Amino acid sequence: MEDFYNNIKRSQLEKAFNELERLAPNDYQNQLILLRSRFNKLQQDKRMGILTSQEAEINNNRIVNSLLELGNQIAEDIGYNAASNTSSQNNRDSKRSTAPISDGRKRGIVRRKKSYPREASNIIEVPMLSTQPSFSSFAEMEDHIKILFMSATPSNTGQLNTALESRFKDLIRYFDRERKIKLVEEHGVDVEQFTNFLMHENPHILHYGGHGEVEGIVLEQDHLEADVFESLIQLSRNTKCVLLNACNSLPIAKALAQHVPYVIGTQDVIDDGAAIAFAKGFYMGIVSGKTVEEAFKLGIIKIKTGRLPDADVPILVKGVHSK
Repeated sequence: MEDFYNNIKRSQLEKAFNELERLAPNDYQNQLILLRSRFNKLQQDKRMGILTSQEAEINNNRIVNSLLELGNQIAEDIGYNAASNTSSQNNRDSKRSTAPISDGRKRGIVRRKKSYPREASNIIEVPMLSTQPSFSSFAEMEDHIKILFMSATPSNTGQLNTALESRFKDLIRYFDRERKIKLVEEHGVDVEQFTNFLMHENPHILHYGGHGEVEGIVLEQDHLEADVFESLIQLSRNTKCVLLNACNSLPIAKALAQHVPYVIGTQDVIDDGAAIAFAKGFYMGIVSGKTVEEAFKLGIIKIKTGRLPDADVPILVKGVHSK
């Protein structure tokens, strides 16, 4: 950690990133990927002359502050003593043995030292900017219902069973006797593919399964930043519901719900098994002609009946028009 802090002081961010990636426990790797992606994009924009010197300096300072905050979290987690610049292996083991342990894989970063405010209810509302008409149930639609399922689990992140998550298609195959639902399924997508599939398919339900953080969702080789995601969803005019089955995706869900009637996000890290169970319950509701709210509740029930953790983590965000 001493080398990390020295590199920060010397403004040698590339070396600081390398040192932190070497030292960081696996729980922090996703966050490092997102932050390095921001840093690489900044370097590219500077080379192309897209940013003014003032804009570049502001963005650089933001990255430095984020990197330093993350470094402090990691230093505390591994037992680094800044005063003495020493850290024994025994101290590291002691620190880690008291950290929360989960047997299940998580769809994001397990934060030991930082948490986000929890919602009082698992169904909340945000003001809608879009002029989309009110909507509550896909059963009201005369046309086919198109679901676009996309997933990504890069090899340098914790592997998730997104293929099993997409097995909700078995429910559609068996229970959708009128063949009203069409599923388009794409795995291992990068940012360009995510954008292309979303624009081409223009789905009624967009479902993403994979790793996430408040800054965006993790895709192959890169991540999709929250503000870019919001811009994309505004162009997907048919979309009535977005399901973000990824950790800490509630801030993104709130932003998207300004343009889409329903968005489901998570207010913390979520167990892989719970995310899979939720998807099965939710789509059982959709194929049964329930409202989106009822389908959401069925997803929560599915987590609880499976005695799985994190039933309080999924949040349904409703975009509502001002009265």
